[in-house]
Formats: sequence, structure tokens, C-alpha cells
Amino acid sequence: MRLTIRPTLVLFVVLIGVIQEVGFAIPAPTSQPLSFRAVPKRHIFNHAEDVILLFSIQNNSSDPVFVSRLKGNDFVDIKLLGPDGKEVPWRGSGRIDSKNYSASDFVVLKTHEIVHASRTISPKDGTGFVFKEPGRYTVQAEYSLAPPEYFASLAGSAKIPAESFASPVSTFCIETCGPDSKVESGNTRD
Repeated sequence: MRLTIRPTLVLFVVLIGVIQEVGFAIPAPTSQPLSFRAVPKRHIFNHAEDVILLFSIQNNSSDPVFVSRLKGNDFVDIKLLGPDGKEVPWRGSGRIDSKNYSASDFVVLKTHEIVHASRTISPKDGTGFVFKEPGRYTVQAEYSLAPPEYFASLAGSAKIPAESFASPVSTFCIETCGPDSKVESGNTRD
């Protein structure tokens, strides 16, 4: 019995080997239509300066998606834990505002498009999280436009996600970080 190997089969096997050797990977499809991130602008903040979070939403779906521009205190709920592991107190009005919205408060993202925004979360104009102690703080945020029916007249034919999207957990420090402190998920700049 004689075995014959076709040149195309050999080329295919060689190509697969090269792809694995070089480290190319075919990205796994994501099941979430959006990626939401909330990361501190820096890893260490002075006690007297504003603590700023950077937000981003990316459309991972093949459909146009209707999202907030993230310009106000709407649609994002922030959970913040202090160095003692307890929730950091909030001062002032509610953390999420409810109001009448206009089309300019939103954007329709095409596939892989991203919207960016920043928000001061420390007390500004009497509203914000109160950072009483130096040390490491842990933050996670959740984005949601629920219920989507509320925004249907503004969205047109774009999809409005009904679910909420949690950001990865990130950390930042006020004044100093202890020796066991480390930069976690998504912290970008010092």
C-alpha cells in the first residue's frame, strides 16, 4: 500500500504550524454585545486631588448598538471598597441621575467602535465618594440602559442591550499603597 500526500495538505499543515509558532490566535467570539471598562486615570492619587475614572464601551456585536455617551452620572453604578474592605460612603445627591434625555446624550456604535468618557468620583460640588483613609481602594462599575423600551424612540433601528455589563475589578491608591498592594485589572497609567 502506497501513501500519497497532496501538496495542498502539506501546505495547510505547515501553515497551521507557522501560525502556532508565531503566536497568532484566532480570537474567540465574545457572547457579550458590549465590553464595559471603568479604570482609574492613575494608580496613585493625592488625598486633595480629584479621583477620576475612565470609562469605555465597545461594541462587540455585528449590529449597531445604542449606548450612552457616559457624560453625566447616568447609567453607571459604581461599587467602591476602601482599604478596610467596606463600602466607601457617598455624599450628596444620588449616584445615578434620572432625567429626560435627548438624542445627543447617546451614540450608535458600529462593530468595534468605542465611546470614551471620564468622571470625577471624589467629592466635587458636594457630591462624590468620601476618601477618608490612605490606602488601596477597589472599584467595579456596572453599565445598563434598562429598560430598553424607555429609549426605543431615540435608538431608531439600533439595538438597545437589555442586560447590564460589569467592568473588570480595578484598584487605585490614595496617598500610598501598602507593600502587598499591586496594580490590578486594567489600571493604565501612573
